Amino acid sequence: MNFTAIMRNTQKISTRIFATIYVALLQLPDLLRRAWKNRRDLAPVLGRYAIAFMLGALSMVIIFRDRDAKANRETVPAPTAAAVDIMEAPEVHELTPEELAAEQARQMEAMQQAAIQREAQAMARVLYGTALHNSREAQKAVCWCIINRTESTLFPNSIEEVCSQPVQWMGYSDDNPVTQELYDVALEVVQTWHDGGIRMFSKEYLFLTWAEHEIILRTTFNESGNTRYYHVDG
Repeated sequence: MNFTAIMRNTQKISTRIFATIYVALLQLPDLLRRAWKNRRDLAPVLGRYAIAFMLGALSMVIIFRDRDAKANRETVPAPTAAAVDIMEAPEVHELTPEELAAEQARQMEAMQQAAIQREAQAMARVLYGTALHNSREAQKAVCWCIINRTESTLFPNSIEEVCSQPVQWMGYSDDNPVTQELYDVALEVVQTWHDGGIRMFSKEYLFLTWAEHEIILRTTFNESGNTRYYHVDG
């Protein structure tokens, strides 16, 4: 089929379409008059079509709304680590009066133990310069002499201050090493003192002299007839 034939067929089809439309337009007024005349009979039919149209439109609205809501949920960003921590953070437990008292007692106990350890370390430095090679009992006697001075009004009122008081203990230095053996001796004496345990001798023995094989404690600085002595073999 050549181009000329195609054009002729196209023209025929177009002519038929236009003719059909033209006839329909000519019949439209008559159809409208009939419809208006029979409007009561057509009302139920039109009503059903109107209801079906509205139901269809409502269904489309619901479908599109659900699809948009699903899309919004899928695009919500995942919570950050900080947000997860906040959401999963445990509730803060408010301490009861009994628990608060127990916690305060625990803290006081920890502070007291730390203070005792510092006191024992200071004593161990005195023992290193004073009674390093003496017996364990002689070393305990030195520690009790330090405690006696702490309780006396003639000397500072803390073990650390008594231990570091200048020109009081032979060979004492803040740089003296704290050996485990000397620390254990000092800690035993300090702990006994804090617990109200038994002393080796009375509080009056505030002064001492030392030698390689013994520690001698006395009640006065200048020896006299009233001076009392306490000897510990070293």
